[in-house]
Amino acid sequence: MNQSVEDMFEAWNAPSGAWGGRVGTSSLELPTPQAHTVPAYEVQAPGTVLQDWAVRAIDAPFFEPPPALALSSIYDQLVTNNNSHSQECQRTLPGWNELVQPAPVSTSVPTKLVEDTSLRWAVQPPKAWFDQPLGQREPMGHELLVAARARVAKQNEEVQTLIDSTDIWSSPFTVAFISVGFRRLRFSLPGVLSLLEEHRPDILFLGDLGTSRNHIGRLRQQIQADVDEEWIFLSDIGTTTGYPVGSGALVHASTARYIRQMEVVCPPEIAGEQWSLAVPGRILHLEFDHPDCER
Repeated sequence: MNQSVEDMFEAWNAPSGAWGGRVGTSSLELPTPQAHTVPAYEVQAPGTVLQDWAVRAIDAPFFEPPPALALSSIYDQLVTNNNSHSQECQRTLPGWNELVQPAPVSTSVPTKLVEDTSLRWAVQPPKAWFDQPLGQREPMGHELLVAARARVAKQNEEVQTLIDSTDIWSSPFTVAFISVGFRRLRFSLPGVLSLLEEHRPDILFLGDLGTSRNHIGRLRQQIQADVDEEWIFLSDIGTTTGYPVGSGALVHASTARYIRQMEVVCPPEIAGEQWSLAVPGRILHLEFDHPDCER
């Protein structure tokens, strides 16, 4: 047979003292309200009352309420200090006027506009992207990088347009050299054309062409067609048997009109047979007459 036991729980409340501690013992019995009476020890002299309360508070901290005389004195002192501070501040706390009043706006028109040099992002997501919650925002990193690169490229083009001059001799005269003997000229054409397009030298010397006289004409036509005849191909191919010995040069069209290909003359003290075996195809002599130089 089941038995049920009913436990009765009643609410209880223990009043706290002035310092937050509960007054009385830990018993659950509710204190009965009593009329407010002044303890007998508070009828004593003020100095004695405070001294006696201090002794009792040391023995039982947080359980001994302060005397009413001390509370009234502290309250009166706080009110006095508050009124004094209010009068010093003209009844307005420091900084209150600046907080509630709008900042003054200057109505004068500046005579000279000052350039804003503060750092800021030039490429940002659209405003609608910021209005979305963080968890619902679409990825924007790649698009921002693409837009930033396009902006930088456009600025570089504008700067380059400003500094470009109509005088073709205003920029440094560039001469470069590359040996194509490892793969020979025929198989090195893609790299040579890429180098011309990227660095745009005035003269690009090509060493160790590895191309015979029978094939150099066709390669010349192919090179000049690939560069839209912006560069002119000059070459010097030896007549020796075996591996073809030759060198060449790609000269920009703006420079080619001032350049002549010179023949390397054999000195009289050297035998012609030795000269023909050592020099032709290995030395390409070009003479350049600058239009501003005295002739």
